[in-house]
Amino acid sequence: MFFDDLAGHDRPKDQLTTLLRGDRVPHALLLTGPEGVGKGMAASALAQGLLCRSYPDRVCGECPDCQKVLSGSHPDMHRLIPEGKSRTIRIDAVLGVRERILLKPLEGRVHVVVVDDAHRLGADAQNAILKILEEPPGSVHFILVTHDPSRLLATVIYRCQKVGFGPLNTDELTRVLRKDPDFLDDEDALRRVVAMGSGTTAGMAEARRAHESGMVDAMFALAAGSGSGELVHLPDWGQDRQDQLAGLEVLAHIFRDVLILRTTKETPRLTFADRGEELLRLAERLDEDRILEILEV
Repeated sequence: MFFDDLAGHDRPKDQLTTLLRGDRVPHALLLTGPEGVGKGMAASALAQGLLCRSYPDRVCGECPDCQKVLSGSHPDMHRLIPEGKSRTIRIDAVLGVRERILLKPLEGRVHVVVVDDAHRLGADAQNAILKILEEPPGSVHFILVTHDPSRLLATVIYRCQKVGFGPLNTDELTRVLRKDPDFLDDEDALRRVVAMGSGTTAGMAEARRAHESGMVDAMFALAAGSGSGELVHLPDWGQDRQDQLAGLEVLAHIFRDVLILRTTKETPRLTFADRGEELLRLAERLDEDRILEILEV
């Protein structure tokens, strides 16, 4: 199979598999959807499928081409990624790839160009890509990956066949996390990380970081003092913006749980069901208006 390691996304996986098996992969594909749901993994698997010596039947994972794709050393696979402080894909990088794909592939049947975070292509770089897509060499496939297609030129989008990816559902995220031995015997932690994952593997990674760093305990302690005065004093959280955002996300889930307890008493819906006593104490002390005020912050 082609996308065995990619959780969920049955429709886009079927769409891409059909294209591969029918030897009908277009010169340009645009993979879109929320950040952190596996689009980049799908692009890599698609590139491997195009370059594998078992094409178009399957991905063997064992031939020299597969091994080189997996190690990032295949001479016919090219990757454009944002660089520098501006995190942009510059025109010189695009022109460098163009020079290579105009030549015959060195080892495979085709060249494959993966453009990660394609929305970070500068205006001149997008125009350079557009010129290639308007008259593509016969032996090249572009795979553009983005969570923000609105920043791409309409003419670039027009030249691509779009494949959409959506958020992962709870069951799909749970299956991903169950493969991790750290969560085999901790159902509470697994449920909590999945609930905070926002339907993406990237979100789940952030939730896991919060779980393992002790941030959840710190945020429960902070929530306990939320009855009056300022709720959050950001300098106490350090200077890392990601830590601050992760802390706010944990707080939002805590007070969402408190609101559920105040209004419905449906404990299966709680993110922190294993900390029911602490949530109940908060629910007894805070009225719904105060909880909503905190959540709006």
